[in-house]
Amino acid sequence: MNAHNLRSVLAVLGVAVFLSGCATRPAKASGPILVSPNEDGGQITLTMRDCETDGINYTKQYSHLRLAYTYGNKTPYIEGCWTLIDGNVHVVYFHNNTRRVYPLDGFKRK
Repeated sequence: MNAHNLRSVLAVLGVAVFLSGCATRPAKASGPILVSPNEDGGQITLTMRDCETDGINYTKQYSHLRLAYTYGNKTPYIEGCWTLIDGNVHVVYFHNNTRRVYPLDGFKRK
């Protein structure tokens, strides 16, 4: 049990160090950085771009959240915002305002 907790903490720290390094790099870091396959034959992609949502008459930017998107064989391209909370990836998808939580170790560098 302790080895699993240590691996989880090290994984979170590793991603935090990676993400902090990406934040200081030029525009290339604004593209996709972490990906995970989804159940529809596509993938979930986490980027370092600030999350922005377009409403009917407004655009709102969330500087503390990053842009995520997903797609699949039967699923259209869908955007959302993501962040790390307690070592898990939390994504809120715009199309239906749902929040999904994914284990961080399910993502790999692209």
